[in-house]
Amino acid sequence: MKELFDAYQIQNKLTFRTKDAIWGKAVKLIEIYNLMTLKRTTKQEYPKQFYQYELGLLKENLNLSFNGYRFEFGFAKDISKAIAIIDSKGKVSHVSSLTIYKEV
Repeated sequence: MKELFDAYQIQNKLTFRTKDAIWGKAVKLIEIYNLMTLKRTTKQEYPKQFYQYELGLLKENLNLSFNGYRFEFGFAKDISKAIAIIDSKGKVSHVSSLTIYKEV
């Protein structure tokens, strides 16, 4: 979750062109993956299938929070722009974004 949190912050700033992350704004999961795997060797060591698997594990976790922040996945209307994740029961979900909220 820490790596996903850090990548979200960076991609959030890039997406919204701000100095600080804007909490509560959706960021595309594929852009987070691309940021996490900028180097070709990293893409080889951490292929998209691993990312999808880990997102599936996270999605099944009922408590999606980390250090005072809550994670929420956004579901895609257009599945061609989404990442397919499979839960432990074999159910496929298509998620497209991650939104992180600051808990109060």
